[in-house]
Amino acid sequence: MLFEDVEGASDLEHDDSANEEEDEARNDFFGLLSNPLSIYHTGPARPVCIHAISSIWHELGEKIYKLFDSIELKWTSIDPVGVLPGTLSPHQAKGPAARCKENLPEHGITDVEIAFRESIFTRHAGPQLLDHVSSVDPTVDVRGPFTPACPYFEGTGCLYLRESSESDRVFLLTARHVLYHRKNNNMPRREVIHLGSRAFQNALEAIMDKIGNWDFMVDGYEEELAGLGEHVEGEDLKTTSERQKISDKLEEARASKASVFEFHRNITSLWSAESQRILGHVVYAPPISVGTGKCTVDWALDAFRGNVIHLGFKLTRNQFMKKMYPHSETRANFKYPPGGLMQLRNIVTYDDLRRPTMLDANGEECIIVVKNGAATGVTLGRATGIEETAVYPYSHKDGAFSAPGDSGSVVGDANYGVVGMLIGGAGHADFTDVTYEGIKQALPNPYLFPIRDPTQA
Repeated sequence: MLFEDVEGASDLEHDDSANEEEDEARNDFFGLLSNPLSIYHTGPARPVCIHAISSIWHELGEKIYKLFDSIELKWTSIDPVGVLPGTLSPHQAKGPAARCKENLPEHGITDVEIAFRESIFTRHAGPQLLDHVSSVDPTVDVRGPFTPACPYFEGTGCLYLRESSESDRVFLLTARHVLYHRKNNNMPRREVIHLGSRAFQNALEAIMDKIGNWDFMVDGYEEELAGLGEHVEGEDLKTTSERQKISDKLEEARASKASVFEFHRNITSLWSAESQRILGHVVYAPPISVGTGKCTVDWALDAFRGNVIHLGFKLTRNQFMKKMYPHSETRANFKYPPGGLMQLRNIVTYDDLRRPTMLDANGEECIIVVKNGAATGVTLGRATGIEETAVYPYSHKDGAFSAPGDSGSVVGDANYGVVGMLIGGAGHADFTDVTYEGIKQALPNPYLFPIRDPTQA
């Protein structure tokens, strides 16, 4: 991992106690969900968002991974530097760390330390799609799975793209490993299904839970009405008013239950068979590789309303705004998107990543991003300004930014820009501490599906 030096910090004293060494190693990455073991570091440091290293990372990153390959280091990531558990000792890490630091002075970088940690990189791997509805619709919180693209291998769709500004042909971008488990290109035509069997069953269960909730509400209101009894001449106005309010709520609950029940009937009749959920077919899926930009290439196009991130219901409007725009000055310039649909309007450039305009609660530059994935839903995180961007958890309390099943999700920033497509994550054991995303090398000049005029039907 690349860190900025802590000014005035002295080298830590080490004794031969294994327990003390492990405690110190754990503290290097304190706060990350998987509590990864730090194998070795060249000196004390703290992570930073903005640093001169971002402008030369393209060249420096290539040197680092080529160095690791040349010495057969079993590395899994270089931001931070991760290696497979049990494959590198602190003594063995000293040489590679020193050689990494040797590359820094020639670029004018003198305040960066190197840290190695144990880490496993994981690839988070038809019908007319339903439109989004207003927040008062009874089906609003169960129809989400039937609106965004969620291909067959339980991944997530990223962006809708047009072949060109003159073409009406529309494609869906996602991660290649969502569609294929093998790396060769000699495969028959593959059809892409919206909602795999597991995701479809989960969606149906959510609908049935919603019907059960309305059943509970109906029973409760009926009991309250029975307790009030029939209207009698001369009863107090408060009782009459309460009876009317409960009657209105009872009718609303019955109507909502009927609406969700009808929604369930339509879904089971029109979506149950996999043949009814075919979106299209794969038209291009290059093998997973290291591309010309020396970042991971893992994408595929499927032939198939503009690009949006549905912000869901885990966070209230106020909670989302405070997290996405933690500094009061920048928050004042933004409003919560209508209907919770965050309309993506442009592609974030490398220069934008290196010179972020957003501020955190302490007034420091930061890049806060959001995604909505099939596995973890809506999550916020903090991104780095380095190519093949790494996204860290927003905080320890908020949990991981992604998990297996989120691959292919589009990652957006606070300015409604596309930062990239989620392709995987790294962490120790079963937890994901860092998420990786990339799209700009694969599509240097993308033509986003145009924003639909909200005034048009």
